[in-house]
Amino acid sequence: MNNSTKLEGICSRLAIEGCPSSYVRLCDILAVKIKNGEGVNNYLNCISSTFLSEVIEILTNVKLTPSNMSLYRQKGYNLVSDISYRLKLPVVHNLVCDVVKGTGNQLVFLPNTKTPSMALKAIQQNGMFQVRNEIYSFWQKSGTFNIGDKRNWPSVSLLDWLYKNSYCLTAPASHNTPVRLKRLTRHISSCINNKTGFINQEELNNTIHKFCISELSLNAFKGGGPWLPEINGLPEISYLDSFTPDVLQSPYFYVRSVGQAAKIGSADRTNSRVKRDNQAVIIKLNTRPESGEAKKIESLVRRELQNIKIFPVDNKLDHYALQLRDIAPMVLSILARNPGKIYNIHSITALNLNTDILRK
Repeated sequence: MNNSTKLEGICSRLAIEGCPSSYVRLCDILAVKIKNGEGVNNYLNCISSTFLSEVIEILTNVKLTPSNMSLYRQKGYNLVSDISYRLKLPVVHNLVCDVVKGTGNQLVFLPNTKTPSMALKAIQQNGMFQVRNEIYSFWQKSGTFNIGDKRNWPSVSLLDWLYKNSYCLTAPASHNTPVRLKRLTRHISSCINNKTGFINQEELNNTIHKFCISELSLNAFKGGGPWLPEINGLPEISYLDSFTPDVLQSPYFYVRSVGQAAKIGSADRTNSRVKRDNQAVIIKLNTRPESGEAKKIESLVRRELQNIKIFPVDNKLDHYALQLRDIAPMVLSILARNPGKIYNIHSITALNLNTDILRK
């Protein structure tokens, strides 16, 4: 099954017509399936490309490879980024999570049985903290759990404290690896030593959640950061917090947000089509205003969108019922498929979007 057929197969099995033109609908459905799954936020606090591939395979029996994902990004379909945006969950490279089907075909997200968090759980449930070294050494040699070397093992004092208070320390998906779990257990130990204390299990859970989110946020782009795919043949995309006068110097073609919709347009002779703080993408051209090249690109993009069944909203020639982050990658893909237009592109600049990828 080739790349195009795979995407169409996924859409077909989710009862979506017209893929890839219904790509936005596909992202919406996958996001809802994940959001309604059991374990979201409690365990699943981030996503990854391998996780998304597993979800898709369980739902449709179609497996997407890293190569598939990469090719889709080149065509403007960044599944991982677009679904993380809808879920308001960050993307990580290493996510340890088992995905299974539960009652009524609901997705269930669980820690893998070999994760270090499951080893910690075994010790907590059985009060084996006094023989931590012996039991962890056995697990390490036997491969029972992925616990890493001794430096990553929780301290005996923390295990003792958890056991005496009948608390359970469970690492969410983002921190269920030996090194990340060690950072989490050190933080909890620090809270205990500073006499912060925990009134109950819920308060301990909240502390765990906040720590993991704060660590994830260190690697997140708080202002939005790169949210468009880098497509072969097009200039590298620059991101700004607000557009500078030189970027808004005509001629340029643009895509910008208009409420919950998006507008495409051209500016061959004017600099006022896009304002400094508009959420937009500016494709600046190296042509002369009298050539009308920006208008030609606008016409091309409109035709190509129509070819994949994406039409303007009623009574509007240039407004589309899609959000900027959904339609902009499609526009870039259209330009990349037209070498004659690429030659005239001087630069591509996008506004940083406040994606709010981390839950409070």
